[in-house]
Amino acid sequence: MTDPMSALPDELWHRILNQGVRSSVLTHRDLCSVSIAGRRFRRLSGDPSLWSSLLSRDFPSPSPPSSDLPSKSLYKTRFKRDRARREVERRLAVLRAESDVAERARRLKELEGLIMNEREKLKAAAAEVSNLENVRRSSVALNVWQPEVVRGRQKQIVEQCTVPIDSRLSALSMEVRVCKQQIAIYSKAYNDQKQKLKKGKKVLKSVTYHPVESYQSDFRGTKEPKRVKRVIICYHHDSNWCCLHLFSSLESDGACVDPNCQIVFIKRKTKCSSRTDQSNKLLMITYQTRHGYMQIKKKKYG
Repeated sequence: MTDPMSALPDELWHRILNQGVRSSVLTHRDLCSVSIAGRRFRRLSGDPSLWSSLLSRDFPSPSPPSSDLPSKSLYKTRFKRDRARREVERRLAVLRAESDVAERARRLKELEGLIMNEREKLKAAAAEVSNLENVRRSSVALNVWQPEVVRGRQKQIVEQCTVPIDSRLSALSMEVRVCKQQIAIYSKAYNDQKQKLKKGKKVLKSVTYHPVESYQSDFRGTKEPKRVKRVIICYHHDSNWCCLHLFSSLESDGACVDPNCQIVFIKRKTKCSSRTDQSNKLLMITYQTRHGYMQIKKKKYG
């Protein structure tokens, strides 16, 4: 039974392809897909008029091409050139996004340092205000009767202050207000820079996204290394029961501490289940291997 599509004449196929190209339904990828369907479609999709229409549509130019190359070869050359240009633009966008993210991060660290400095200044000013308040209370206490020893001590405290207390307190109060204002300004700028950094990281992620590379990296990231465990089954001559040893692939082959233990065989563990028989003396251990299921009877202690 012949394919009805292959029974169509070449002229009809040419009109179909030409109409698809002119109506922007078919692209260069579609023509390349058609060309691998067979020798006949390869010849039909390579018609110069089709590629000439694609060339004028995808890469319009004010003057007609003066090259003697076929339309398909000329389209291929311009397509490679345009792809290289888009790759350069993408790299520039990535560099701009990376530079913006680095600048935002640097500015955040700078603002953090400024906020810490202002907080240190505020803390020092508050401590000095507290000390000056103690000096003021001491000076007021001089006017009140006090024992001679206490009065002498308070007089020493007042004499240590070379600057008038009121003027110094006024200056410190102003400094405290300025520090609080600067902290508020820097905190607002810090929050703004933090939001801009978050947006910059999103832009960087979008410009560096590649569907194939992202899929491969996600696949490699989710695939955990398999820890192959080996089951070493040992047979004890004297007590007529088996013991089990599990060793990972990274560990060396161990041995049973019992001198009467004899290794029977080694299997790679994939799945294991256990149950106790009716007499509650034997433990039935079932292993699932590539060659089927294997059961081992293990004598219980006691």
